[in-house]
Amino acid sequence: MSLNRTNESQPACFSNEQSLLIDKLSLPNEVMLFGSSEFDDKMIKTAPNVWRFRVSGRNHTINFNKLQNKHQIRLIKFVLSKYATSHISSTLPSIFLSLSGLFNWLRANDLAFDSSVIIELLDSGNYIKLVKNSRTFYDIVYMLRCLGVEDFPLIGESIEDKLALLPRPKVDTFSIYQNTDNVIADEYLTLILRGLWGLSVSIDKGIPVTEQELLSASILGLAYVTGSRPVQLDKLKVCDIKVDIQSSRDESRFSISIPYAKQGSLVDMMNRMDIALPYEVANIILTYTRMRGLRPNDKLFPVYASSSTSYNSLLNAQILKFAPVDYQKLVSEGKSARIKFTLTQFRHNVGHSLAMQGSSADDISFIMGHSSRVVARHYIMATSELARVRLRALGVNATWQNMLYLLAYGSFSDTKSWQGRKVAGVVGGALVTNVGGCDRSSSKCPFCELRCCYSCLYFRPFRDGNHEKVLKGIQKEIVLVVKLSDDIGDPRNPVISLLTKIKEDVLTVIKRLDLELNRGAL
Repeated sequence: MSLNRTNESQPACFSNEQSLLIDKLSLPNEVMLFGSSEFDDKMIKTAPNVWRFRVSGRNHTINFNKLQNKHQIRLIKFVLSKYATSHISSTLPSIFLSLSGLFNWLRANDLAFDSSVIIELLDSGNYIKLVKNSRTFYDIVYMLRCLGVEDFPLIGESIEDKLALLPRPKVDTFSIYQNTDNVIADEYLTLILRGLWGLSVSIDKGIPVTEQELLSASILGLAYVTGSRPVQLDKLKVCDIKVDIQSSRDESRFSISIPYAKQGSLVDMMNRMDIALPYEVANIILTYTRMRGLRPNDKLFPVYASSSTSYNSLLNAQILKFAPVDYQKLVSEGKSARIKFTLTQFRHNVGHSLAMQGSSADDISFIMGHSSRVVARHYIMATSELARVRLRALGVNATWQNMLYLLAYGSFSDTKSWQGRKVAGVVGGALVTNVGGCDRSSSKCPFCELRCCYSCLYFRPFRDGNHEKVLKGIQKEIVLVVKLSDDIGDPRNPVISLLTKIKEDVLTVIKRLDLELNRGAL
């Protein structure tokens, strides 16, 4: 095994450049434990080197003093704070053991903290020797993703390209419940989708929008839809945005010509590929070009010293702007780690989505602009079987009920005090009314009423609403759809995933409502 040795003058496996960046990592003062129950601790102060907290009926202790130096301590604290923001906190001690075991292994073998070293460790399967922990592989992968977002030296922003090719452990049933190997969780994708739609509506209604916000949203929209690399975005011109069908304002059809980033057997005959753009994304981009006064042959986005770093910074700024005010406040007060993503992660999210829809390796390679079919085959091999979908859809597990990802809806209200529009709809063959109000300024909503409300920023759930009836109705529909999928042998029925997502959103509202009723507002 060919491995990189550390510089004898550098302690704890880190180079000078890495140590400097670790000192600059943004570490919140407190980590809010959103999934905690009434009798659990609600937050962890990050400054002490011993974390003690109670969650899920058990006391937990993480002793950072066991680590070799301050940079190891700060780095692992950074990763744990990121994890606690979007996952249950009872697994934090296990992640600490995995990461501390990795650093002990690097130190014992006099190895550098380098992606090539760690990737080779994961690829060989020798990570199982670090600690007796069945989830060590995914803990290390999660750490690499966190550092990739920060463009950490010797790890790099493009680390996701290497992670996609790694063979996954055969025993990974925990990921069914926690989605720790998902590149971007569904909750964040929903947040982005609704944010882009809302911004497009604001543009159509003539609400003022700044050029900076349009720039950031344009990059985020293209990352979400196309999964483009930084070098591809950097090559775009205004004329690459095309109007395929001119119709009424929100019925026109648009596409974008994306240049290939690499050359190979699949792309020798073509320089660009055309990808359909949703109206909302095209509307944002075209408004941006008009505001800047760009001509058809002008470069679409500004010139940056480092396109990758700048694009990632802009898209993360827009994601934070799309997030609820509650979450933004927690981040600004240092009570929550800020969730970040990279263009590379969006790229792999598009690849996995295509594979889940049954696309062939050739189709995925063409759309993703790959020079070969190697990565596409890995996407296809990683798709879930119907049994796993069924387990996630029908398995009533406390892990799901204790999990709160983002506060993806508005504050609570009451039926009697609400003066605006009320939400109603049919689920499971039954009419459900008075579960919440809609605070949207426009009466026009393109989404399905009630079913889409539980993940909407404009939804105001009623404290006295019958949310359990909605949950039972969705559960009933899931049972019927899964049975139908079993009967016809369709493991990729998209309705299952859609209904499961709605169920998770309803569970999140019920959980937060229980917390508020038991201990006051969050």
